[in-house]
Amino acid sequence: MNAILHLVLADDDMDDCIFFKAALEELPHVTNLTIVKDGVALMKLLTAGDEPLPRVIYLDLNMPLKTGFECLTEIR
Repeated sequence: MNAILHLVLADDDMDDCIFFKAALEELPHVTNLTIVKDGVALMKLLTAGDEPLPRVIYLDLNMPLKTGFECLTEIR
């Protein structure tokens, strides 16, 4: 049995989020996708400590409030 892959997508473009989710559904892996629409929400999610950290973060670099570059710097 395969483990569930926990993924986060940080993207403010809802069309991109829809395409990303559709592409994930085509993969033979079980995934749990969390979508956030800006860098502030991403950092809150990552620092809340309520859930385990995601296995992979897909990050839009041009987002409102906090860019993907700023998030990368903060995560580092």
